[in-house]
Amino acid sequence: MIDYKSFDDVELLGMLKASDRRAYTEIYNRYHYLLLNHAYKKLRDEELAKDVIQELFAGLWMRREQEINSANLAGYLYTITRNRILDIFAHQKVRSNYVETSLQDFAQRNSYSNTDHLIREKEFMIYIEREIQALPKKMREIFELSRKGNLTHKEIAAKLNTSEHNVSKQISNAIKILRKKTDIFIIIYFLYGPF
Repeated sequence: MIDYKSFDDVELLGMLKASDRRAYTEIYNRYHYLLLNHAYKKLRDEELAKDVIQELFAGLWMRREQEINSANLAGYLYTITRNRILDIFAHQKVRSNYVETSLQDFAQRNSYSNTDHLIREKEFMIYIEREIQALPKKMREIFELSRKGNLTHKEIAAKLNTSEHNVSKQISNAIKILRKKTDIFIIIYFLYGPF
């Protein structure tokens, strides 16, 4: 059996171009952790860093037959990672500026009556509740015990016979999902008004 760990990057790229899956796996094993660590240090978001690296390696396989700088595979992979991180930062800045500007415009106009405000608040709460109900069953149960039942992570873990780490992770994932959904809702709401 061939030991792919003994091949250098140039040889692995040559085999990758010939669609050798084991060469691809070796490149992945060789660089995945380093790139993930680099992306996490820059983004400070584990899930987003994982997405960036998964996207990078999926793209590497898809572009395997194209010309890749075989002289410096590590440099090539780091450059792709860096560029994707810069794209994310640019997108976040544009989104943040847009939401901030929209909120400022809304506050300055202050053209809505108290009744309109209450209606919008109620619609937003209905939207959030609908998104909570759309969470995966176990995640939703843990999230509701935490937020609505006011139980601690330890109490939830004991009640559901699971670990505190799992409870913490499920709540964190639920918050990330809901945050993405509510960000989109807020932007659309300020652009187009009520649904």
